[in-house]
Amino acid sequence: MFLERLAFSTIWELDDNAKIVSVKFHKSVIKSKSAFTYEEAQIRIDDKSKTDSLTESLRGLNYLAKKLKAQRLEDGALTLASVEVRFHLDSETADPIDLYTKELKETNSMVEEFMLLANCSVSLMRKLTNNLSFLIMFEIASSVAKLKSRSKASCENI
Repeated sequence: MFLERLAFSTIWELDDNAKIVSVKFHKSVIKSKSAFTYEEAQIRIDDKSKTDSLTESLRGLNYLAKKLKAQRLEDGALTLASVEVRFHLDSETADPIDLYTKELKETNSMVEEFMLLANCSVSLMRKLTNNLSFLIMFEIASSVAKLKSRSKASCENI
C-alpha cells in the first residue's frame, strides 16, 4: 500500500523525438502503483522478457530521456559527472574497512533528465508570467543525486 502524496507536477506531452508538444502545471496527488530503486528499475528495463505495462512505461521514459540528454549535450550543456565513493563499515566498530564507487545506472540519468526538463519548464513559466512568488515543489519516489548543470541555451530551447 502506498501513501498518497500531494505535489505540484509538470506534465508534458512529448513527441517521439522528445520535443515538447505541450506543458501544463498542476497540483496533483501522487499515488504510485509501485516503487523501484534505480537498480530495480534498470533490471526491468534491461530484462527483455518483461513486457508488463510498468516495464514498458519505464522503457519509454528511458528512450525519451536519452533523446533529451543527446539534445542537451548537442546544445552545449556541460557534463559534470563525478564518482561517488562509498564505504564498507565494520559491523562492530563502524570503522571504514573498504571503499567502493557507486555505479550509476541509466535510470539515474533518466530521472535526472526529467528533473532538468521540469526545472527548465518552470523557469520558463516564471519568466513568461513574471510571477516571483511561484512556489515549486517536486516529489520523487527516491532521493535524487545532485542535478547536473543545464546550459542556458538548453533551457531556452524549451
